[in-house]
Amino acid sequence: MKKRRRVDGLFVCLMMAFFLSLSFSHLGMTWAADWMPKSDVTFIVPYAPGGATDPISRMLVMEAGPLIKQKFVVVNRGGSAGAIGTAEVAQAKPDGYTIGLSSANAAVFQALVGRLPYKTTADYTPILKVADVPPTVAVLPNAPWKNFKELMEDAKNRPDQISIGSSGRFSAADLPVHELMLKTGVKFNMVPFSGGGEALVAAMGGHVNAFVSTPLNIAPQVKAGKLRCLTVFQKGRNALFPDVPSTVELGYNVTHPLSYFVMGPKGLDEEALKTYHKVFLEVVKGKKWEDFANQNGFVVDPVGLADLTKELNEWKATYEMLIRELKIEVAK
Repeated sequence: MKKRRRVDGLFVCLMMAFFLSLSFSHLGMTWAADWMPKSDVTFIVPYAPGGATDPISRMLVMEAGPLIKQKFVVVNRGGSAGAIGTAEVAQAKPDGYTIGLSSANAAVFQALVGRLPYKTTADYTPILKVADVPPTVAVLPNAPWKNFKELMEDAKNRPDQISIGSSGRFSAADLPVHELMLKTGVKFNMVPFSGGGEALVAAMGGHVNAFVSTPLNIAPQVKAGKLRCLTVFQKGRNALFPDVPSTVELGYNVTHPLSYFVMGPKGLDEEALKTYHKVFLEVVKGKKWEDFANQNGFVVDPVGLADLTKELNEWKATYEMLIRELKIEVAK
Protein backbone atom coordinates (compact mmCIF):
# COMPACT_ATOMS: atom_id res chain seq x y z
CA MET A 1 0.00 0.00 0.00
CA LYS A 2 2.88 2.37 0.90
CA LYS A 3 4.58 1.46 -2.38
CA ARG A 4 1.39 2.36 -4.29
CA ARG A 5 1.27 5.78 -2.52
CA ARG A 6 4.92 6.42 -3.47
CA VAL A 7 4.20 5.57 -7.13
CA ASP A 8 1.09 7.80 -7.13
CA GLY A 9 3.06 10.64 -5.56
CA LEU A 10 5.83 10.32 -8.14
CA PHE A 11 3.26 10.33 -10.93
CA VAL A 12 1.64 13.53 -9.58
CA CYS A 13 5.04 15.25 -9.31
CA LEU A 14 5.96 14.31 -12.85
CA MET A 15 2.63 15.55 -14.20
CA MET A 16 2.97 18.86 -12.32
CA ALA A 17 6.46 19.35 -13.74
CA PHE A 18 5.18 18.58 -17.23
CA PHE A 19 2.33 21.10 -17.06
CA LEU A 20 4.57 23.76 -15.51
CA SER A 21 7.06 23.34 -18.34
CA LEU A 22 4.24 23.76 -20.85
CA SER A 23 3.07 26.91 -19.10
CA PHE A 24 6.53 28.49 -19.05
CA SER A 25 7.15 27.51 -22.64
CA HIS A 26 3.85 29.04 -23.70
CA LEU A 27 4.74 32.26 -21.94
CA GLY A 28 8.11 32.39 -23.71
CA MET A 29 9.87 32.35 -20.34
CA THR A 30 12.24 29.53 -21.13
CA TRP A 31 13.16 26.97 -23.72
CA ALA A 32 15.80 24.30 -23.95
CA ALA A 33 18.72 24.29 -26.37
CA ASP A 34 21.26 21.51 -26.71
CA TRP A 35 24.03 23.95 -27.70
CA MET A 36 24.70 27.37 -26.21
CA PRO A 37 27.79 29.58 -26.73
CA LYS A 38 30.12 29.90 -23.77
CA SER A 39 31.52 33.31 -24.76
CA ASP A 40 30.76 36.34 -26.94
CA VAL A 41 29.58 35.74 -30.52
CA THR A 42 30.84 37.86 -33.42
CA PHE A 43 27.96 39.15 -35.56
CA ILE A 44 29.18 40.51 -38.89
CA VAL A 45 27.10 43.13 -40.72
CA PRO A 46 28.28 43.46 -44.35
CA TYR A 47 27.47 47.16 -44.65
CA ALA A 48 28.96 50.37 -43.25
CA PRO A 49 27.66 51.80 -39.96
CA GLY A 50 24.76 54.23 -40.15
CA GLY A 51 23.00 52.67 -43.12
CA ALA A 52 19.50 51.17 -43.29
CA THR A 53 20.90 47.81 -42.18
CA ASP A 54 22.29 49.06 -38.89
CA PRO A 55 18.98 49.43 -36.99
CA ILE A 56 17.85 45.97 -38.10
CA SER A 57 21.07 44.21 -37.11
CA ARG A 58 21.44 45.98 -33.77
CA MET A 59 17.81 45.44 -32.74
CA LEU A 60 18.16 41.80 -33.76
CA VAL A 61 21.19 41.08 -31.58
CA MET A 62 19.88 43.19 -28.69
CA GLU A 63 16.82 40.95 -28.51
CA ALA A 64 18.70 37.70 -29.21
CA GLY A 65 21.57 38.21 -26.75
CA PRO A 66 19.62 37.47 -23.55
CA LEU A 67 18.27 34.27 -25.11
CA ILE A 68 21.75 32.82 -25.59
CA LYS A 69 22.98 34.43 -22.34
CA GLN A 70 25.96 35.88 -24.20
CA LYS A 71 26.83 39.12 -25.95
CA PHE A 72 26.74 39.55 -29.71
CA VAL A 73 29.65 41.76 -30.83
CA VAL A 74 28.55 43.62 -33.97
CA VAL A 75 31.32 44.11 -36.53
CA ASN A 76 30.62 46.18 -39.66
CA ARG A 77 32.46 44.92 -42.75
CA GLY A 78 31.17 47.13 -45.55
CA GLY A 79 32.23 47.04 -49.19
CA SER A 80 31.35 45.51 -52.56
CA ALA A 81 27.60 45.82 -51.96
CA GLY A 82 27.74 43.50 -48.95
CA ALA A 83 29.97 40.86 -50.54
CA ILE A 84 33.05 41.42 -48.33
CA GLY A 85 31.24 40.87 -45.03
CA THR A 86 29.20 37.98 -46.44
CA ALA A 87 32.40 36.29 -47.60
CA GLU A 88 33.95 36.72 -44.15
CA VAL A 89 31.04 34.95 -42.50
CA ALA A 90 30.99 32.19 -45.14
CA GLN A 91 34.68 31.47 -44.56
CA ALA A 92 34.65 31.72 -40.76
CA LYS A 93 35.31 28.80 -38.45
CA PRO A 94 31.99 26.87 -38.28
CA ASP A 95 32.00 26.53 -34.48
CA GLY A 96 29.03 28.87 -33.88
CA TYR A 97 31.05 31.84 -32.65
CA THR A 98 30.87 33.82 -35.90
CA ILE A 99 27.59 34.43 -37.71
CA GLY A 100 26.15 37.48 -39.43
CA LEU A 101 23.55 39.25 -41.48
CA SER A 102 23.40 39.17 -45.28
CA SER A 103 20.89 39.83 -48.04
CA ALA A 104 19.71 38.08 -51.17
CA ASN A 105 21.46 40.79 -53.18
CA ALA A 106 24.79 40.32 -51.39
CA ALA A 107 24.68 36.55 -51.09
CA VAL A 108 23.15 35.69 -54.48
CA PHE A 109 23.36 38.54 -57.00
CA GLN A 110 26.90 39.61 -56.10
CA ALA A 111 28.01 35.97 -56.24
CA LEU A 112 26.66 35.72 -59.79
CA VAL A 113 28.33 38.86 -61.13
CA GLY A 114 31.59 38.90 -59.15
CA ARG A 115 34.51 36.61 -58.36
CA LEU A 116 33.80 35.68 -54.77
CA PRO A 117 34.77 32.80 -52.45
CA TYR A 118 31.10 31.82 -52.24
CA LYS A 119 28.89 30.97 -55.20
CA THR A 120 25.84 29.06 -53.97
CA THR A 121 23.98 28.32 -50.74
CA ALA A 122 26.28 25.29 -50.33
CA ASP A 123 29.10 27.76 -49.55
CA TYR A 124 27.44 29.18 -46.42
CA THR A 125 24.65 28.26 -44.01
CA PRO A 126 21.30 30.10 -44.32
CA ILE A 127 19.67 30.33 -40.87
CA LEU A 128 16.59 32.59 -40.90
CA LYS A 129 15.16 35.45 -42.96
CA VAL A 130 14.40 38.33 -40.60
CA ALA A 131 13.22 41.21 -42.80
CA ASP A 132 11.95 42.06 -46.28
CA VAL A 133 12.58 45.74 -47.00
CA PRO A 134 10.41 46.78 -49.97
CA PRO A 135 11.58 49.33 -52.56
CA THR A 136 9.48 52.49 -52.47
CA VAL A 137 8.86 55.06 -55.22
CA ALA A 138 8.38 58.73 -54.42
CA VAL A 139 8.03 62.01 -56.34
CA LEU A 140 7.93 65.70 -55.50
CA PRO A 141 4.59 66.94 -54.09
CA ASN A 142 3.87 68.97 -57.25
CA ALA A 143 4.62 66.08 -59.65
CA PRO A 144 1.93 65.66 -62.34
CA TRP A 145 1.16 62.03 -61.45
CA LYS A 146 -1.48 61.59 -58.77
CA ASN A 147 -0.67 57.89 -58.38
CA PHE A 148 1.65 55.16 -59.66
CA LYS A 149 -0.79 54.04 -62.35
CA GLU A 150 -0.60 57.49 -63.94
CA LEU A 151 3.20 57.41 -63.79
CA MET A 152 3.24 54.01 -65.54
CA GLU A 153 0.81 55.16 -68.23
CA ASP A 154 2.86 58.28 -68.90
CA ALA A 155 6.06 56.24 -69.13
CA LYS A 156 4.34 53.84 -71.53
CA ASN A 157 3.44 56.74 -73.82
CA ARG A 158 6.85 58.42 -73.46
CA PRO A 159 9.54 55.69 -73.35
CA ASP A 160 12.82 56.66 -71.63
CA GLN A 161 11.56 60.19 -70.94
CA ILE A 162 10.71 59.84 -67.23
CA SER A 163 13.78 59.53 -65.00
CA ILE A 164 14.01 57.54 -61.78
CA GLY A 165 16.98 58.00 -59.46
CA SER A 166 18.44 55.09 -57.47
CA SER A 167 21.34 54.37 -55.13
CA GLY A 168 23.47 52.80 -57.87
CA ARG A 169 23.45 50.91 -61.16
CA PHE A 170 21.93 47.47 -60.59
CA SER A 171 21.80 48.13 -56.85
CA ALA A 172 19.20 46.57 -54.55
CA ALA A 173 16.93 49.59 -55.18
CA ASP A 174 17.66 49.75 -58.91
CA LEU A 175 17.00 46.12 -59.91
CA PRO A 176 13.31 46.04 -58.87
CA VAL A 177 12.46 48.83 -61.32
CA HIS A 178 14.36 47.01 -64.07
CA GLU A 179 12.33 43.88 -63.31
CA LEU A 180 9.13 45.95 -63.45
CA MET A 181 10.14 47.36 -66.84
CA LEU A 182 10.92 43.90 -68.22
CA LYS A 183 7.56 42.52 -67.09
CA THR A 184 5.43 45.46 -68.29
CA GLY A 185 7.33 46.78 -71.32
CA VAL A 186 7.39 50.28 -69.80
CA LYS A 187 10.73 52.09 -70.15
CA PHE A 188 12.03 54.53 -67.55
CA ASN A 189 15.30 56.41 -67.77
CA MET A 190 17.16 54.97 -64.79
CA VAL A 191 19.67 57.40 -63.24
CA PRO A 192 22.10 55.70 -60.82
CA PHE A 193 23.85 57.71 -58.10
CA SER A 194 26.69 56.78 -55.76
CA GLY A 195 24.36 56.11 -52.85
CA GLY A 196 20.86 56.57 -51.46
CA GLY A 197 21.70 59.93 -49.90
CA GLU A 198 22.89 61.43 -53.19
CA ALA A 199 19.84 60.06 -55.01
CA LEU A 200 17.54 61.59 -52.38
CA VAL A 201 19.17 65.03 -52.77
CA ALA A 202 18.78 64.79 -56.56
CA ALA A 203 15.10 63.85 -56.23
CA MET A 204 14.34 66.69 -53.82
CA GLY A 205 16.19 69.11 -56.08
CA GLY A 206 14.06 68.09 -59.06
CA HIS A 207 17.02 66.62 -61.00
CA VAL A 208 15.11 63.35 -61.52
CA ASN A 209 11.36 62.83 -61.93
CA ALA A 210 11.09 60.08 -59.31
CA PHE A 211 13.16 58.28 -56.72
CA VAL A 212 13.32 54.67 -55.52
CA SER A 213 14.67 53.81 -52.07
CA THR A 214 13.70 52.16 -48.78
CA PRO A 215 10.53 53.15 -46.87
CA LEU A 216 12.60 54.44 -43.95
CA ASN A 217 14.65 56.70 -46.23
CA ILE A 218 11.56 58.19 -47.86
CA ALA A 219 9.13 58.37 -44.90
CA PRO A 220 10.65 61.45 -43.12
CA GLN A 221 10.51 63.47 -46.37
CA VAL A 222 6.92 62.38 -47.00
CA LYS A 223 5.96 63.33 -43.45
CA ALA A 224 7.61 66.75 -43.93
CA GLY A 225 5.64 67.28 -47.14
CA LYS A 226 8.79 67.30 -49.30
CA LEU A 227 8.05 64.06 -51.16
CA ARG A 228 4.94 62.06 -52.04
CA CYS A 229 4.92 58.26 -52.01
CA LEU A 230 3.41 56.62 -55.11
CA THR A 231 3.85 52.90 -54.40
CA VAL A 232 5.68 50.27 -52.40
CA PHE A 233 6.95 47.04 -53.99
CA GLN A 234 5.07 44.53 -51.82
CA LYS A 235 1.82 42.55 -51.63
CA GLY A 236 -0.20 44.56 -49.10
CA ARG A 237 -0.05 48.06 -47.63
CA ASN A 238 3.09 49.29 -45.93
CA ALA A 239 2.76 50.42 -42.31
CA LEU A 240 4.52 53.73 -43.07
CA PHE A 241 2.27 54.47 -46.06
CA PRO A 242 -1.12 52.89 -45.23
CA ASP A 243 -2.99 54.97 -47.83
CA VAL A 244 -0.67 54.07 -50.72
CA PRO A 245 -1.54 51.04 -52.91
CA SER A 246 1.27 48.52 -53.37
CA THR A 247 2.57 47.30 -56.74
CA VAL A 248 0.71 43.98 -56.36
CA GLU A 249 -2.54 45.75 -55.45
CA LEU A 250 -2.16 47.81 -58.63
CA GLY A 251 -1.76 44.68 -60.76
CA TYR A 252 2.03 44.67 -61.15
CA ASN A 253 3.28 41.30 -59.91
CA VAL A 254 6.71 42.57 -58.85
CA THR A 255 7.84 42.83 -55.23
CA HIS A 256 11.63 42.28 -55.21
CA PRO A 257 12.35 43.25 -51.58
CA LEU A 258 15.78 43.61 -50.08
CA SER A 259 15.64 40.36 -48.09
CA TYR A 260 17.86 40.21 -45.02
CA PHE A 261 18.73 36.90 -43.40
CA VAL A 262 20.97 35.55 -40.66
CA MET A 263 23.69 33.26 -41.99
CA GLY A 264 26.55 31.17 -40.70
CA PRO A 265 29.76 29.77 -42.16
CA LYS A 266 29.84 26.81 -44.49
CA GLY A 267 29.37 23.62 -42.47
CA LEU A 268 28.06 25.42 -39.37
CA ASP A 269 27.84 23.04 -36.41
CA GLU A 270 24.42 21.38 -36.59
CA GLU A 271 23.55 22.00 -32.93
CA ALA A 272 24.62 25.65 -33.18
CA LEU A 273 22.44 25.99 -36.29
CA LYS A 274 19.40 24.65 -34.42
CA THR A 275 20.00 27.00 -31.50
CA TYR A 276 20.40 30.12 -33.65
CA HIS A 277 17.36 29.27 -35.74
CA LYS A 278 15.28 28.89 -32.57
CA VAL A 279 16.69 32.09 -31.02
CA PHE A 280 16.14 34.37 -34.02
CA LEU A 281 12.75 32.86 -34.78
CA GLU A 282 11.62 33.73 -31.26
CA VAL A 283 12.89 37.29 -31.76
CA VAL A 284 11.16 37.95 -35.11
CA LYS A 285 7.88 36.42 -33.94
CA GLY A 286 7.81 38.71 -30.91
CA LYS A 287 5.73 41.86 -30.42
CA LYS A 288 8.83 44.08 -30.15
CA TRP A 289 10.05 43.00 -33.58
CA GLU A 290 6.58 43.45 -35.08
CA ASP A 291 6.40 47.01 -33.74
CA PHE A 292 9.95 47.70 -34.89
CA ALA A 293 9.09 46.43 -38.39
CA ASN A 294 6.04 48.69 -38.61
CA GLN A 295 8.04 51.70 -37.44
CA ASN A 296 10.72 51.04 -40.08
CA GLY A 297 8.50 49.96 -42.96
CA PHE A 298 9.75 46.43 -43.47
CA VAL A 299 7.83 43.17 -43.73
CA VAL A 300 8.28 40.23 -41.33
CA ASP A 301 8.13 36.91 -43.17
CA PRO A 302 10.35 34.46 -41.25
CA VAL A 303 11.64 31.68 -43.49
CA GLY A 304 14.39 29.39 -42.26
CA LEU A 305 16.71 26.49 -42.92
CA ALA A 306 15.67 24.38 -45.96
CA ASP A 307 12.84 26.76 -46.90
CA LEU A 308 15.25 29.71 -46.82
CA THR A 309 17.70 27.80 -49.02
CA LYS A 310 14.85 27.20 -51.47
CA GLU A 311 13.92 30.90 -51.44
CA LEU A 312 17.53 31.95 -52.07
CA ASN A 313 17.68 29.56 -55.03
CA GLU A 314 14.51 31.19 -56.37
CA TRP A 315 16.30 34.54 -56.05
CA LYS A 316 19.15 33.01 -58.05
CA ALA A 317 16.76 32.22 -60.92
CA THR A 318 15.39 35.79 -60.83
CA TYR A 319 18.86 37.33 -60.82
CA GLU A 320 20.04 35.06 -63.64
CA MET A 321 17.10 36.28 -65.72
CA LEU A 322 17.92 39.92 -64.97
CA ILE A 323 21.61 39.41 -65.76
CA ARG A 324 20.69 37.80 -69.07
CA GLU A 325 17.99 40.30 -70.12
CA LEU A 326 19.85 43.41 -68.96
CA LYS A 327 23.20 42.14 -70.28
CA ILE A 328 24.85 42.79 -66.92
CA GLU A 329 28.59 42.23 -67.09
CA VAL A 330 29.77 39.16 -65.20
CA ALA A 331 33.34 38.79 -63.90
CA LYS A 332 35.27 35.99 -65.59
